[in-house]
Amino acid sequence: MVKQRWSVHTATDAQQGMLEEMQDSQTSKSSQPCQCDKTCLKDCVFTIDPSTARDLDDALSCKPLADGNAYEVGVHIADVSYFVPEESDLDKVAAERATSVYLVQKVVPMLPRPLCEELCSLNPMTDKLTFSVIWTLTPEGKILDEWFGRTVIRSCTKLSYEHAQSMIESPTERIPGTELPPVSPEHSSDEVHQAVLSLHRIAKELRKQRFSDGALRLDQINI
Repeated sequence: MVKQRWSVHTATDAQQGMLEEMQDSQTSKSSQPCQCDKTCLKDCVFTIDPSTARDLDDALSCKPLADGNAYEVGVHIADVSYFVPEESDLDKVAAERATSVYLVQKVVPMLPRPLCEELCSLNPMTDKLTFSVIWTLTPEGKILDEWFGRTVIRSCTKLSYEHAQSMIESPTERIPGTELPPVSPEHSSDEVHQAVLSLHRIAKELRKQRFSDGALRLDQINI
């Protein structure tokens, strides 16, 4: 049984063999239909991460419903289980690592880079397997309905935290396209901007409700 750990920079013969076996497996899987409950390929789905992030493991979506009194909000998490079978060597090594470790100048990934940065990463304008929760919410954040299941998404763009903050701080201004990452032709930067603003408004309502219900706020300087 292969129990070798992949290095931060290089791979041993055993590690390389594990990675090649994984890639061969994914090549064969690519021709097989995946089992999913819903496709979200036409939805305005996007990621928000640090500008240097390469492992994009979660995405968001938000669209107003036809009646104008509710939103459909989705959180989509990369479905690693499709690529890493339970109790496989990759699964066991990843379980030992438990998490990726972020250092000042490098990242020690929990999974091999071809997985966490390519196959599983929710990179824009490519179809990706995810596990999603989709809520129907009022503008005040009240849950009217919810759905959980396996999905296929296609992120339309990769936003950074700075991009999202600029949209929030300039709600009525159109941010020049040169200051934003590419957006897929099926969607527009204005559509993404409105989705970010809608999510921000709902988040503010939920935060206000939390404090009304007695949530503790700690305004403490972090050291």
